[in-house]
Amino acid sequence: MRAMTAITDPAVAQRILACLQLPPRAPPLAAAALADCTEFEPTLELLGPDFESPQPDFDFDQPPAQRR
Repeated sequence: MRAMTAITDPAVAQRILACLQLPPRAPPLAAAALADCTEFEPTLELLGPDFESPQPDFDFDQPPAQRR
């Protein structure tokens, strides 16, 4: 689908929307509503029985550098 033209005249846009039985104005802005939030703590149970923790490609237990 390609846009053929843009309707920039508000009166024309309102008439087209009214003809399509759509509201001719955008809905009013409202404050965001807070959803029912519960604390989420991920557990390995949620990942399933086949989950394998990724292993790093390097060793964390490296000795400190020798001073000369």
